Amino acid sequence: MSSDFPGNVTSDATNSLQSSYNLINLPSQIKSGSTVKANYTYLSDGTKAAAYTSASAGKDYVGSFAYTRGSGGSKILESVAFGTRHPNGLTQPSALLVSRDKRIRAILPPTAGVRSLSNIGVIQQR
Repeated sequence: MSSDFPGNVTSDATNSLQSSYNLINLPSQIKSGSTVKANYTYLSDGTKAAAYTSASAGKDYVGSFAYTRGSGGSKILESVAFGTRHPNGLTQPSALLVSRDKRIRAILPPTAGVRSLSNIGVIQQR
């Protein structure tokens, strides 16, 4: 492994990956050889705005909403991060369970401890 001055990993020979970073040390591109595996864009505060492949398929993030990029530039709602407000002002994220056909099945509190269920995936806050 090799790294740049701030300590970001720029090359991982074990997995044949090269990484590049933006001005605020967040990953901007991951490549394997000359093949781009992922590109990332961020808002000025460092919040992830999009993650996509070289073919522009990927995800867009708007607040707590995550969208999958569909064919023809359409966006499909994938998940929404919910939270529980506590008296101390802290927010705990809850799990949003969606079925494979992308229908919301349940919103579970953080204490539910769900790891996985048959035919249902857990979508969590990014």
